[in-house]
Amino acid sequence: MSTVVTNKPLLKPLYNLVSSNFQQQQILKLSQSVAPPTLSVFSFKRAAILIGLPLSSLIFYRLSTNAENRRKHRIVFGSITRAAHALTVGMRVGIDYKTSLLFLKKGSKEYITALEKCRRRNGKRFVDLCIRNGGVYVKIGQAFVNLPEVIPVEYAEELQVLQERALRRQKGEVDILFKKYFRNSPEEVFGQFNRIPVAAASLAEVYDAQTKDNQRVAVKIQYYDLRDRYETDIATMKIIFRLFEWFNRDWTM
Repeated sequence: MSTVVTNKPLLKPLYNLVSSNFQQQQILKLSQSVAPPTLSVFSFKRAAILIGLPLSSLIFYRLSTNAENRRKHRIVFGSITRAAHALTVGMRVGIDYKTSLLFLKKGSKEYITALEKCRRRNGKRFVDLCIRNGGVYVKIGQAFVNLPEVIPVEYAEELQVLQERALRRQKGEVDILFKKYFRNSPEEVFGQFNRIPVAAASLAEVYDAQTKDNQRVAVKIQYYDLRDRYETDIATMKIIFRLFEWFNRDWTM
C-alpha cells in the first residue's frame, strides 16, 4: 500500500505562529504610541535655567538695592514705557488722518464726514493715552477741555471724561513721602490724620488732618514721582505734536 504524504497538518500551526507574531508587533507599536513622553536631562536643565535665572536675578536685585534706588529704576522704566506708548499713539493718529482723507476733496461733504469720524476716533485714542500714562498727560488733557478754540469739538467732548480722572497713588506712598521729608509717619506729624483722601486731582490728593494743637487743616500731597516724570513726559508730548504737524501740514487737529 502506498503512503500519501501531505502538508495540510502543518498549515494551521504555521498560520498561528505568523498571526501571533503580527499581533505582538501591533501591541508593541500601540504601547509605544501611547507611552508617556520622558523628560530628558537636557530639557530639565534648560527649564531650570529659563526659570531659575530670572528668579534669582530678581531676588538678587531686591536684596542688593534699597527702596529709593528701586523707585528710581521704576521711574526710568516707566518713562520709557509711557514714551513708547505715546509715540505709538501719535503715529497711529497721524496715519489715520492721512489714510482717512487721502482721496477726498477738501471741503466736500464726504471730506467733512470723514474728518469728524477721524477726530472722534483719535479723541478716544488720546483719552486712552492720558488715562494709561496718567499724571502730566491727564493734566494736559484737562487743559485742552478748557480751550475749545484750540481743539475741535469732537476732541473736547471725548476729553470730558478726564475732568474727574485722578492718578492712583501706590500703596504706602504717603508713608514714604512723610518719612523722606519729615522722618515720621503722618500720625506722628499730626494729631489726627485721615488716610482716605477727601479730594483727588491729576497731580495731588487732599487729606483731612488735625494738628497737635487741635486745628483742623487740609493736607495736599503731591504724587511721589511726579517731579521725576515731568520733564520726560512734557518732552514726549512735544514730540507727539510735532509728529501731528509733520504728518498733516494742511489740517488742524
